[in-house]
Amino acid sequence: MLTQLPNREAWQQRLQFEFERWQRYRHPASLAILDIDHFKTVNDSFGHKAGDRVIQLVAKVLCDRVRTTDFVARYGGEEFVLLLPETPVDKAYTVIDDLREHIADLPFHFQDEPVGITISAGLVAFEQAETPEELFDMADKALYRAKDAGRNQVTRA
Repeated sequence: MLTQLPNREAWQQRLQFEFERWQRYRHPASLAILDIDHFKTVNDSFGHKAGDRVIQLVAKVLCDRVRTTDFVARYGGEEFVLLLPETPVDKAYTVIDDLREHIADLPFHFQDEPVGITISAGLVAFEQAETPEELFDMADKALYRAKDAGRNQVTRA
């Protein structure tokens, strides 16, 4: 309800659908997992209402800045997932990195206090995995590498 985005169940169904389509036609497709950096700090410093606003803002940016054929869902907490059908991983990297830069540049304030928002992302091409689960795991590991490398960046599987 908070973001008006599809939930995890809808995500699972769409991921399966896109993976099966990729297996049949072998057109390029990419998957990204995005996570709001230091989200707990936002909640701890400004309260859960500010955290909710940050989640809503990121969800809106994601929806507004991707194609209608792409699929965005809230995976849980401060994590989002994005399917980019018909998109080679190099192009997907550019799209996700542009989203990252746009979010980092947003002038977000809560109760007249500036709140910096950044995201980290893990990205994978469908061709790198044999199952949807493996695909997701590869993107998740890439996300953790982005966070371990300092956050506010996109890392490929």
